[in-house]
Amino acid sequence: MTSAIPRDEAPEAVPAISRFVGARMLPLALFLILVVALSAPLASVVLGTQALDGRADATAREVAGWIRGEVQQRPALWRYDTAKVVEHLRAYAVDEDVETIVVVDEAGLPLPLDDPLDRGRLAATRLRWAASEVFLGPRRVGTVWVAVSAERILRDALWLFLLFSSLGVALAVLMYRIPLRAARDAEGRIRHLVARLERSRADLAGLNRHLEAKVDERSSELRDAYDRLRDHERHLRELSSQALAQQEHERRAIARDLHDSVGQALTAVRIHLRLISERDRDPELLHMAERSIGLIDEAIEEIRRTVKRLGPAILDDLGLAEALRRHCDDFAERTGILMDRRIEDPAAVIPDDAESACYRIVQEALTNVARHAGARSVQVGFQAADTGIHLQVRDDGTGFDPSRRDTVGRGLVGIRERVELLGGTLSIVSAPGEGCTLRVALPRAGGGDPADRRAVAAAGA
Repeated sequence: MTSAIPRDEAPEAVPAISRFVGARMLPLALFLILVVALSAPLASVVLGTQALDGRADATAREVAGWIRGEVQQRPALWRYDTAKVVEHLRAYAVDEDVETIVVVDEAGLPLPLDDPLDRGRLAATRLRWAASEVFLGPRRVGTVWVAVSAERILRDALWLFLLFSSLGVALAVLMYRIPLRAARDAEGRIRHLVARLERSRADLAGLNRHLEAKVDERSSELRDAYDRLRDHERHLRELSSQALAQQEHERRAIARDLHDSVGQALTAVRIHLRLISERDRDPELLHMAERSIGLIDEAIEEIRRTVKRLGPAILDDLGLAEALRRHCDDFAERTGILMDRRIEDPAAVIPDDAESACYRIVQEALTNVARHAGARSVQVGFQAADTGIHLQVRDDGTGFDPSRRDTVGRGLVGIRERVELLGGTLSIVSAPGEGCTLRVALPRAGGGDPADRRAVAAAGA
């Protein structure tokens, strides 16, 4: 399975795990060879030497015990009967590890014995000696020395060393190769994964560039769509503004026609009826004339109110500030609601559309106060500063919740539309039982003296 890993595809930045593991495992492998090769031979040497020393010591005690018996039987002759001693010592020749036995008298002189074991190898062997003293009562009469050969132990240890060295080498090779092979396999897998990661990173970078290009493309399309929508909205706003201006123009034209034609005709009819009532003394005819004059007065008054609603000619005659003051005064007189008007004269020309919008907003706001608020007092503020035109209508009526659509009537919707068409802002602050405050801010445009604009308008009329 591991041979299929493409190790040559990996970048060189991957650490060489096999070299790291090999460097760490080599001392352990050498240590394993040393331990396995020396442990069994050393143990064999130690145990064999202990056993050999034990046999030598036991042999020395046995020989010393026999000599002690001889000494007790023949205190003076035992050292001279060497043939008997040699005959007795030959019994130990069956033990191949016993090299020689030496008997020393009390003077430290060895007995003149031939080599009872006939080894003849004392100079070439590695001997280990054991001694046992011979006592006759409290007096030491001799010492028995037994020499044993350690050649067999060393030979066996050498064979064990060779055997376990081979075993240690085999174990060390296994211990070294198995982790090293696993490390190489892991290194190959890591290199393969790193190569795949690099390829995935490159693919991801390409995908990211593609997505960025797509996002830029979509963003450009959205910007173009937004620009088209904004142009369309601007066009619609211009059309709406033109429609509103045309509507105002038509309303003023209708109001002017009603005032100039119908109003003057009714006034002429009223004059004629008054002349008829003064000349003719017929009571019935006089009563009918008086009734007709009253109806004509009501019609003239209705036409006057209609003309005032359709086209406030007072804007062209007196200007916006005075028109607002008179409308506020008429509202207070008509409804009985206390009026606090804070209307300042503008220092520069206000565009016709903004002027008409301000008048219509105040007109609609006061109409809503009269119809729905149940207020005792109302405050109207107007200021045309360099920062723009500011209108405020505040009442102490019942109030309402501006967030609920069912409480917002057509009048407030119309006010909002007028304000948005002129690029202004509308703010309504109200709550049930807390009155209502309507604030309008319109951008300032135009310049010059308001009296000049009224003169131009009068000349055009």
